[in-house]
Amino acid sequence: MPGVLGYFEFNASPQPPGYLTFFTSALHSLKKDYLGTIRFGVITDKRVAEEISLVRSGSVYLHRHVNSSLIYPNDIMNYTAENICKWALENREMLIRWLRPHGGKSLLLNNELKKGPALLIFLPYNPLAEIHPLLDEVSEIIILLLHNY
Repeated sequence: MPGVLGYFEFNASPQPPGYLTFFTSALHSLKKDYLGTIRFGVITDKRVAEEISLVRSGSVYLHRHVNSSLIYPNDIMNYTAENICKWALENREMLIRWLRPHGGKSLLLNNELKKGPALLIFLPYNPLAEIHPLLDEVSEIIILLLHNY
């Protein structure tokens, strides 16, 4: 599951610069990504942050399994909640994509199959369930296959 990590030094102040913006971007993602395909987290330890190349408080990191992980481009994009959320959603990896046909089934499938090779798996899905063991298993297999490819 992709994750967005923000590094903030809370020892300097109870609310470090950029934290509220990062928190608000996580709330924006809940509205735009109601299936929760991206998780947000906060790193408060400098040594842990340095392990993933975050050296400044307020830095944001997007973890990806197959492609290189990314650091938010402060020099190109303004550091706003909307931009962080948009950046994360546009750059996430979609190993599994849920299709919810509602009338135009053939068109929906056609648009997905035009993108390239695809594996269609029909799985039960309950968005209110806390765990999805079958989905987790399929995701792990996909990651293993992609790393061995």
